[in-house]
Amino acid sequence: MKKWILFLFVSFVCFSVSDAQPLDASTFGLNGYYTISNWLQVPNTGTIDVSGAPNSLIFYSGDASVQDTTYITIEAPAGILVTINWSYTTVDVGSQWDYPVCLINGVMQPFSSFDVGGPLVQNGIETFTVLRGQTFGFGAYTPDGWGGACTINAVSFEFQTVPVGISVVLGAFGLMGVSLFARRRIKGKRQ
Repeated sequence: MKKWILFLFVSFVCFSVSDAQPLDASTFGLNGYYTISNWLQVPNTGTIDVSGAPNSLIFYSGDASVQDTTYITIEAPAGILVTINWSYTTVDVGSQWDYPVCLINGVMQPFSSFDVGGPLVQNGIETFTVLRGQTFGFGAYTPDGWGGACTINAVSFEFQTVPVGISVVLGAFGLMGVSLFARRRIKGKRQ
């Protein structure tokens, strides 16, 4: 039994360490794994201008009288913190009719740094966390596809790895300590 528990613990620790990432593992721009050719590009009735990649992208929302989203997505190779520096303009009557969004596993949310219903010219820095294996992306959404498109200029990107494996290893050592303490206590009561 002891050998079986030791085997499980060592396997768990090895798996956790293999998943761990260096604390400073960052990619700036659409480089390496995040090169633009690795992203799924879905323009729908809008346009995605990738000519500025790896440093910038421009999304133009659709203006064809239909609701849709113009976006790009990719699967996260590890737990990451995504940071996007963006600017926004629209010729529509209000920013609530065309705006920037992020997508995680198909769930779309407006940028938290964007004021839906705010000024027709905005800028900010959007940050969100993605877990390993989740599909994530960003782009431009229009609920009506009418009245003029918006332009979202994503001018810089950072994908910073979150070191989840290290916390799992530390948690495993803590659980092992609790287990050993409980085992000794039970053994002591039997004697």
